[in-house]
Parts: sequence; structure tokens; C-alpha cells
Amino acid sequence: MRNLSHSSVHPPGDQPAVADGGPPQAVNLDSFAGPVHIEWACEAAMTPLGQLAFFIDFLKAAGLFDAFAADCPLNDTSPNAPEKRDVLGTAMLSMLSGHKRYAHIAALRCDNVLPELPGMNKIVSEDLIVIRNGSRPAILRRRGFAAINEDKGAAWLHRHLGYCSAPLLAEPLDSRY
Repeated sequence: MRNLSHSSVHPPGDQPAVADGGPPQAVNLDSFAGPVHIEWACEAAMTPLGQLAFFIDFLKAAGLFDAFAADCPLNDTSPNAPEKRDVLGTAMLSMLSGHKRYAHIAALRCDNVLPELPGMNKIVSEDLIVIRNGSRPAILRRRGFAAINEDKGAAWLHRHLGYCSAPLLAEPLDSRY
């Protein structure tokens, strides 16, 4: 049996461990609603949604969410229809929050700040993620994206996925990983 009490976890040549100086005092991020100032308070209650401001900053800087929403083949001309950005943003925020059921979207509706960060007007309910199908009113269903034409929807998603992943596929694979 080997004695592991004196062995190092990291092989020689690796960077030394980073000293934990605690959380940073403050960070300034950019959102679609304008600058966001984030401070850490170790004694305050925790939120599982705090990390979303950092991801939204990335989406804005890269122009990814604007392009994704503008290009979406979701067109509803009803005056009561939710805006395309609100529908896509609600779905995105729900997924990023780890929701596994449509009913969990209701948890986002209590947050007054969250919809402003990605430039949304509001978080729509799970029952309002609905698309009209031609001139017929859509039946309320929890799979509203099913009304998007399959070919147009697949092309839209493929275009945006390719934009994000194609440059990575062109890079040589590093054999160390």
C-alpha cells in the first residue's frame, strides 16, 4: 500500500493554489437595461439567479441574443400576442435557471429586475408561450414553439448554433486534453 500523506495533488510545474481573498467588492456589468452594479454581501440571503447577470452581459457584448430574437421565425400578429423577445427570453431564463418543467416559469415571474436585464418587457407565463397558427387562434398549450414551421425553425437554430460552434470546430484538437 502506498503512503499518500506526502504526495502532492498537483504535479510539479502547475500553478500554485490561488489564495482566497474572499468575494470581490463589486463588479460592473452591462445589460440591455443599462449598467448593472453587483456587490457581494456574505451575510445576505443567496439567490440562484445571481449568475444570470454575468451571462446576459456576455450575450449583450457578443450580440447573440439580439440576433437570435431578430432572426426567429416566430411571427404572431395578434394584438394580445407576447413579444418574440419576451417569449424567447422567458424560455432562455427558465432553462438557465435549471427549470425542468414549464410550471417552474412561474418562479421567474416574481422577479422585477430579471426581465429588464435581457431587454424584455416581462416574463410571460408558461401558458402564454403560444403562437398563433395562421389565422386560427392557437389553442393554449405548453408547446407553443410547435407552431413554428419545422424547416424554418431548424434552419434558424442551425444557423445560430453554427455561428457559435463552427469557429471552435476549426481549431486543432490539443492532445493534452
